[in-house]
Amino acid sequence: MPWKAIACSEIGTSHQKSGLPCQDYTDFIRLNNAGKISDNGEIVIGAVSDGAGGYKHSRIGLELAVKTALNSLKLWPKSLKKEQELSAERLKELANKAFGKTF
Repeated sequence: MPWKAIACSEIGTSHQKSGLPCQDYTDFIRLNNAGKISDNGEIVIGAVSDGAGGYKHSRIGLELAVKTALNSLKLWPKSLKKEQELSAERLKELANKAFGKTF
């Protein structure tokens, strides 16, 4: 049975008081065992970006950051399949490599 995932953001009280919209952005993708995006994929990768201090168009940048991260991270499961054994050190190395492409 595939994992279930939900992505949502909630407006903070300071934004409510000042009339600012929610500026967070969250999203996720699901991949099948072949590494392709699939609605019933067993691999779930999520990304979250917290608001940028009330800047007028920060949500646009946050959405771009999340989508860029997901686009980069969707390649990760394919590279993991090539590994015979994954030590904690190797997983850390792969994560650093994936995030290094994103930031």
